[in-house]
Amino acid sequence: MSSTWTENGQLKQQIHYKNDILDGASIFWYANGSKKSEINYKDGGLNGPFVHWYENGQKQKEGYNIDGEKFGIYTDWYKNGQKQEERTYSYGMWDGPSSVWYENGQKMESGGYKDGLPHGVFVHWNEQGQKIEEGKYKNGQRVGLYTFWYDNGQKHQDRNYVDGVWEGPTTVWYENGQKKKVGVNKAGKEHGKWTFWDRNGVKSKVVDFTDGKIDGDLVEFTKMGEEDGRRTYSKGRLQDEWSYEYEYYDNGESKTKRSFNNGVKIGLWTTWFNNGQKKEEGKWENNQYMLLNRWNKNGKFLVKDGNGGWVSKNENGSKKHKQMYVDGVLTVDLSFVQEYFDNGQLKSEKSYQNDSPDGDWSTWHKNGQKQEQGLWKNDEYFLINRWSSTGKFLVENGDGGWVSRVSNGRKKWKKMYKDGQLVGKWTYKYTEHENGQIKSEVSYKNGIRDGAWIVWHENGQKKEEGLIRDGIETGEWTFWDEDGNITEIKKYDSN
Repeated sequence: MSSTWTENGQLKQQIHYKNDILDGASIFWYANGSKKSEINYKDGGLNGPFVHWYENGQKQKEGYNIDGEKFGIYTDWYKNGQKQEERTYSYGMWDGPSSVWYENGQKMESGGYKDGLPHGVFVHWNEQGQKIEEGKYKNGQRVGLYTFWYDNGQKHQDRNYVDGVWEGPTTVWYENGQKKKVGVNKAGKEHGKWTFWDRNGVKSKVVDFTDGKIDGDLVEFTKMGEEDGRRTYSKGRLQDEWSYEYEYYDNGESKTKRSFNNGVKIGLWTTWFNNGQKKEEGKWENNQYMLLNRWNKNGKFLVKDGNGGWVSKNENGSKKHKQMYVDGVLTVDLSFVQEYFDNGQLKSEKSYQNDSPDGDWSTWHKNGQKQEQGLWKNDEYFLINRWSSTGKFLVENGDGGWVSRVSNGRKKWKKMYKDGQLVGKWTYKYTEHENGQIKSEVSYKNGIRDGAWIVWHENGQKKEEGLIRDGIETGEWTFWDEDGNITEIKKYDSN
């Protein structure tokens, strides 16, 4: 026997050997002194009972091994002491009764296995104890009737299986208990005639299927039970179409009415809100849709006689989509994208048409002050207005500019606009004396020196200052000594 202790003298493990081979009980302890596991060996292999515990002393696992393979009943527990699994093994394979529980003690699954495969009746429950599945397996495959339930106890589906394949009569119900559809499956796909109902029990359609594809007639019915239209298919392809198509809201109100002629959209199309208010009227002609009228939920015209438009909004009130019509034809189709700061304040709002920038673009400072207002038109951006974080105009009606600075206050770059277009962008470069005092400030435009040129003495006194245009000195340049006295003034040709 070999024993091991921790530094504080606590027994850590105790292992039995026979001729230097594991044989007998091996016991392990947690640092707090509680037993962690007890495992039995014979001739170096797992053999006999084994038990594992949680650190709180609660049993975690228990089972039996024969020649290194699990055999008999194997049990798992949750940390709270509730049983988690109980399965039966035969030489390492599931074989016999099997059960699984939720942590609250409610049974989750009950079934059995044969040679490692599901075999016999299986039942599943939800955490509240409601049965949600029941069916039979044979050698790992579903056979016969398999039933599903909703969490509220209402039956959801009845399926039939043959050798693991969904085959035969199938019934599906709504959660309210009303039948939803009935038909036959063949090799897991709809086959033959299927009947459908709405949630209120009104038959909505009858469809002919062959191997999962509509093949034959698709007949739909009004809420009054009358035939509403008919379409004929051949192996999923539409061959002939009926006259009208209707959709309804769950409250019974009409949602859409559409007309067709052999698959071609034609005539008046109408949609309604779920409160019964008409939403849209349009006309299909020569494969083109003309919008005639559109209303809001309160009956107010948004488009009248083909002219007008509307803006849809997100739940927070921000713009989502904008459409404008002229003589029934869509002329503006904008989508809006918003960005927000971490504090929830709007950061930007941009509009796109066909995934390209188009229309108004705006940005804001983090304090809520508008930062920039611009316009995209014909793939070109025009800056209209720009403000500082305090509301001061930097660009007004397309004219103006601003300087960006780094944290130490030095200029980083400068932009100037005229009639909304960028006419110049300057970048600034600095050099320093060894004492850290600024030595020079030079501005560049398109990589060429342009703008103010300033040089300082090491004591911080200005040394020279002038102006450069397109890399050439121009105008009056002034030079100073270290005491601030002007030593020279030069004048360069401004042409």
